[in-house]
Amino acid sequence: MQSALAALASDPHTDLALSVIGSSAQFRPHDAVAGILGAAKSGLAKPVAAFLVPQADVSLRMLGEAGIPAFRTPESCADVIRAFLDWRAPRAVPAAPTVTTPCQRAGRGGCPAALRGAGACQRFAVMASPEAVPEGLRYPVALKILSPDLAHKTEVGGVALNIPDAAALRAEAAAMAARVAARAPAATITGFLVQPMAKGLAEAILGFRRDPRAAPSCWWARAA
Repeated sequence: MQSALAALASDPHTDLALSVIGSSAQFRPHDAVAGILGAAKSGLAKPVAAFLVPQADVSLRMLGEAGIPAFRTPESCADVIRAFLDWRAPRAVPAAPTVTTPCQRAGRGGCPAALRGAGACQRFAVMASPEAVPEGLRYPVALKILSPDLAHKTEVGGVALNIPDAAALRAEAAAMAARVAARAPAATITGFLVQPMAKGLAEAILGFRRDPRAAPSCWWARAA
């Protein structure tokens, strides 16, 4: 038995070795399971299990104490082996990339038609540094720090509104970088988001979240 189990464990086409023992497991337990115990102690590369029939309490106890799965019914044996062989380790979920390049126009990038018609989606650009002011902006603009480490940017001075022109934008971006660095020195800064100021029927906060369990979702809240 020990040699047979060793041969099965070394076979690349074998996933698991199952030893089926009959009445000898009840009447001669030590002899019946000796080969299985010896094979397990030798360090097999594949898992080993046993099915005993009829009832053989001593053999079951000996195998259990050695850490070898042993079963009394064929149904439970088949169910457990199937579940064990079907199990796979969860796959790692890749992290969402950080925005470091200029974005496309929001109106073309998945903004719902209802929001686009209400003026809720505006063109925006990304500044890599305070000196890299984009051309063609419609002033006044809003400026926001970009950082994967800062969920609430207002609290660290990372938001500025109603910036009138390019010179003021350049100065405010430099001042914002200094403020954020002082208040959140451990945060990684990837740039600045610039977007035209817009007026509509009401102010609202629109958020997007990528949940690995519930898939992407969107939420919004109307300002008081």
